Amino acid sequence: MALFAGNDEIVVPAIFDIEVIAALTRRGVETKKVSGFLTQHLSQRKLVNIGPRAIRGVNRILSLTRLRAADALYVWVAAREGLPLVTLDQELLARAGLAGVEVTRP
Repeated sequence: MALFAGNDEIVVPAIFDIEVIAALTRRGVETKKVSGFLTQHLSQRKLVNIGPRAIRGVNRILSLTRLRAADALYVWVAAREGLPLVTLDQELLARAGLAGVEVTRP
């Protein structure tokens, strides 16, 4: 997959690892394997911390898009960093643009 070729910077909110581990372990993948995947393929990811200013920005995005809280956080990171949001999530593809964020499929 081109995403893991190391050609692009991956910028995600600090909750990213928690979300990936939770989603995959719910589907039966061992936590150790998920952690290994993150280390092997996404070790250079930039984690964006979430603080009071972030929460205000996410709240603004929530009011514009009516997305789930975690999804709005990803939109906020894309807006903050001036980056396109890359996703397969249909709801994000449909609504992230309402917050002025370019959204695209991988």
